[in-house]
Amino acid sequence: MRRSRDLWLSVAFVGILVVASALGFAFGDLKPTLGLDLEGGLSVILSAPDGTTDTVMNQALENIRNRVDAFGVGEPQIFLSGNNIEVQLPGLAPGTIQSRPKDQWCIQSSDGTTYGCAKDQATAEKALAEITVISEPSNVCVADAQGNVLDTKLCFSTQTEADAARAGLSVQPKASPTPSATPSATPSAAPASAPGPYCLTDASGKTYRCYPTQARAEAVQKGLISKTTAVSYCVVAPASVPVVTPLPSPSPSKGSAKGSASPSSSPTPSPSTEASAFSQLDFSDGSNTDLPCSFASKTEAEAARSGLSAAHETQVFCVISSANKNLGCYLDRQDAVDQQRATGQSHLLQVIGETARLEERIVLAVISPSDPSYPATPLTCATADEQKTKACSFEALVNKEVVYPGPDGQSKYRLGPVVI
Repeated sequence: MRRSRDLWLSVAFVGILVVASALGFAFGDLKPTLGLDLEGGLSVILSAPDGTTDTVMNQALENIRNRVDAFGVGEPQIFLSGNNIEVQLPGLAPGTIQSRPKDQWCIQSSDGTTYGCAKDQATAEKALAEITVISEPSNVCVADAQGNVLDTKLCFSTQTEADAARAGLSVQPKASPTPSATPSATPSAAPASAPGPYCLTDASGKTYRCYPTQARAEAVQKGLISKTTAVSYCVVAPASVPVVTPLPSPSPSKGSAKGSASPSSSPTPSPSTEASAFSQLDFSDGSNTDLPCSFASKTEAEAARSGLSAAHETQVFCVISSANKNLGCYLDRQDAVDQQRATGQSHLLQVIGETARLEERIVLAVISPSDPSYPATPLTCATADEQKTKACSFEALVNKEVVYPGPDGQSKYRLGPVVI
C-alpha cells in the first residue's frame, strides 16, 4: 500500500514538472542552452608556427578579437590553446536591414552619391554654395632652370614628392667602371675646375645628368625646380571660410582742423576664419567624405559641380547584427545590402584568417577637417573597388606617398614611401 502511494507521488511530481516546463517555454521564461552543434554558428581554429612566442600569440589573439567585435557577434568565445587560437561563435546569423526615420538634407550628385548631410535645408544649401572647382598638379617633375625635365623617373603625382626628390639630389663624381688602386679625393676637396664628369645623384647612388666640371654640375643643381607638367581638376569645399569683422572708425575730435595734411590712422578690419558649412555636415550614413576629383578637364569638373544638389531625405537603412548591434546606417538600401553581405559568415571567415601587413612610413602631415587642404586631399585607395586594382597593391604603393585615415576616423595622415 505504501509502495503504491510513493509511486503515485512520484508520478504527480513528474507531472507537475512537465506542466511547469511547458508553461515556462510557452511564456518564454525558460529556454534551452544549446551546444554549438545544435544552435548553429561558427567554430574556427587558427594555428601558429611552432616556437611562436607568447607575446606574439597574445597580440594575435587581441587582433582576432577586434576583428570579430567589428561584426557585432554576441558572446564570442576566443581563447588560446597552446599555439592555436580557437574561435567559437554560437548563434551566428546574418544581420537584418531595418528602415528607420531620419529627417535631413543631403548633398547628392546626379548619380545618387551622397557627400554629407545637414539637419536643415539652409545649412545644406550654404554648404552647396561653398563648393568650387580647382586645379591641382597631377604630374610634377624635377627640371633644370630652363624647364627641361631631368628624367621621367623624377616625375611624381604631388608637389611634395617632387620637392623631396629635388632636395635629395647632390653633385657627385661619376663612379669609375673599375676600382682605383688609390683612394680618390672627396668631391669637396677637388677644385671647381677639376675635370669631370660630375653627376646629379640621388641618395641611392643613381645618376641622372652628368657635366664635364663640378662647377657646372653645382650650378645646374642650384637652379633645379619642380615643374608641373600636367594638372587635374577637383570639386572641393573649404574647411574654413574667412570672416572680416570691421572696426568702427574713430570720429574726428572737435578741435581737429578740416582737410588735415596728415591723414589719421584708421583701424583695419580684423580678419578671422570660421568653420565652413560643408565641414559641419554629417558623414555617418554612408556618405562619401571626398568630393569627386581627378577630372581631365575643367569642363568635366564643372559639370560634376553643377550636378550637385541638396536633396531631402527622410529615412536610413540600418544593418543590425544577430546580437542586435548596429553595424551601420545608409541612405541607399543597396549600400546596406552590401554591408549585410560583408558582415556575413563567409566574409567573417576570410577576415579572421587574414594576415596583417605592417609597414613603417614617415608621417609627412596630419590633416584635420579644419585644414584648408582637407577637401582636396583624397584618401589613397579609399573604396573596395579601388583596393582590388593593381594600382592599389602593396607593391605599387611601396615607393609612393599615401593618405590614410587617422585613428580618430576624421583626420587624414599623409605618409611618405615605405621605410620598413
